[in-house]
Amino acid sequence: MNDYDPRVKLRAMFPKSPGKYNFSDNDAISMMVFTRELLEKSKDKSKFPVLNLFCNWTVHTELEGSISAYRILAAITDIFLSTNDQDERAHLISQELSSTQLRQELIKLYTTYRIPTHIFESAATWTMFGRHFFKAILGKRLRYPPNPSENPRSNSIYNAMMEKAGSRINEAALSLKLQTGFPKMENRIFWVVECFDSHVVRGLYKNLERDPDFSIPSFWEDKVAYIKEPNSNEGAA
Repeated sequence: MNDYDPRVKLRAMFPKSPGKYNFSDNDAISMMVFTRELLEKSKDKSKFPVLNLFCNWTVHTELEGSISAYRILAAITDIFLSTNDQDERAHLISQELSSTQLRQELIKLYTTYRIPTHIFESAATWTMFGRHFFKAILGKRLRYPPNPSENPRSNSIYNAMMEKAGSRINEAALSLKLQTGFPKMENRIFWVVECFDSHVVRGLYKNLERDPDFSIPSFWEDKVAYIKEPNSNEGAA
């Protein structure tokens, strides 16, 4: 009996004729699950850090054991500490969650293992994949575990972040999620950062109407307000 091979599963998801796709939300999730299995089997996770993060994000309802997630939160804290310009902060955070890098790493990994890549190369099919994929991670938090300063996986990154924040501890990022806007803004995806001292910061991550190929940050064209508010106002969204 042959060993399980996620490459076989991935190749079977692609039609022989590029462009003839009947893609669903479940297909996008399955693709990321099989991709995660390929990264594990090939021991390539460190070579594809953004892809590995998004794969893990897909399969967990709340991701608190990921070193990549801790590094994202530390990087967001660095952004808050480095500039007070609200537009620049929002732009830089969207770059940290780079869908461009995700796309590039998918193409590189699949090319390495002879898996078709045309769904990621065409703007139309990449848009289709993105619309389904982002539904799979909406509302799921990247966060530190309980007692992060004592947890062996998170303590070094967390403690360095808190030391750097110093007196500006209320700008230390503790969790991150993506969510859609209000009903009339359902085609817009926002990042939501929960900070120390019960503050929440939001900014536009993607406008699915104006940013169809998911390749550029769209904050600049929308000028959505940068919001900082008490955590209690966020509710269960």
